[in-house]
Amino acid sequence: MNCAECPVRDAAECHALHQQDPEAFAVLARARVTAPAASLILRAGESASRVFTLYEGWAFRFTLMSDGRRQILGFLLPGDMISLRGLFRRMTFSVQALSDVRLCAFDAEDFREAIKSSPLRERLVQRLILDAAAADAQVAVLGRRTALQRIVHLILDLDGRLKNRGLAGGDDDDMELPLRQNHIGDALGLSRVHVSRTLAVLRDRGAIALGRSGIVLNDRATLRGLAGEVF
Repeated sequence: MNCAECPVRDAAECHALHQQDPEAFAVLARARVTAPAASLILRAGESASRVFTLYEGWAFRFTLMSDGRRQILGFLLPGDMISLRGLFRRMTFSVQALSDVRLCAFDAEDFREAIKSSPLRERLVQRLILDAAAADAQVAVLGRRTALQRIVHLILDLDGRLKNRGLAGGDDDDMELPLRQNHIGDALGLSRVHVSRTLAVLRDRGAIALGRSGIVLNDRATLRGLAGEVF
């Protein structure tokens, strides 16, 4: 695909290589890949033969417990590179499309060679540091927050990530997140009944609306007030 036309090139890690070393980037084999909602993109236990950058749609990382329950580890948005760990070890989690997605796929071996001496290496290290910080914050949210605060934190975090990538408007603009109750419950360790009741509270306070495709943010100020010191 033509990287100059990528809608999330400024947010994507691979843009650092394209911008600062276009010759090295030009030799990387890449292709467009599409996947429908609910399809499995990567499977735990496998080595990644390709490195994917998500440039349209949503996906999520997850692992399965021994009893079959699913734990969502994080949501993936346009601009995210979703298989970095597969460059160096077998995948410890699976990746599933939450909506219909489009991905840019690089050959893993070529990509591994390209990052040895390129600006992309530093960018990837920064990404891993940010991911570790996000994981620490998630532990605090799950361990010390009420169900209401957990859900509000998730909504505001996703909204903030979208804003940073130019994919969401300001506080006065409504924003729809394609999240279902089962996604929220599996990400936050809550039952579907608990999620449903909490979303109803947020709806009744005018903070959100429940649309056909997910959750619509109506009042971010109210959400921030409910989140506590996290936001």
